[in-house]
Amino acid sequence: FFAYGDVKFEKLVRLLEKASAASITSISSSTDMALPITAPATPLPPYKAQHIEHHMDTHLAHVMIGTRAYNVHDNRRIALYLLNNILGGPGMNARLNVSLRERHALVYTVESMLQSYSDTGLWAVYFGCDPRNVNRCLRLIRRELDKVMEKPISE
Repeated sequence: FFAYGDVKFEKLVRLLEKASAASITSISSSTDMALPITAPATPLPPYKAQHIEHHMDTHLAHVMIGTRAYNVHDNRRIALYLLNNILGGPGMNARLNVSLRERHALVYTVESMLQSYSDTGLWAVYFGCDPRNVNRCLRLIRRELDKVMEKPISE
């Protein structure tokens, strides 16, 4: 939760307690909670890679690369969530941050993300850099991905 402005803390706490009490009551009395979550019956269309560029008059290139990932019903998603955190998670010691930002000073920001939905998932890497460094950043990202594919991550 986030609040900004001239709001008395005590009033904010009262409002949040009231709102969360109402939410908890409605959730606990809902019959929807008993419904099982199942994977969709129809398969997804085949994945087709795309390359989309949109040029703007700015001094920063925003780049996102990604692919389809595991859906919420696939138990392999747990390992991918852990790998995603190691590669590009919120810590300053995430592998992509160490390589692209700390070691090579090429990006303003870099992160990877993973989202699982009922029928599919999304895994992506985002970075912002000077436009002339895009290809070098892509090569370094590929290098980090190759490392985790070639050698298992230690405990």
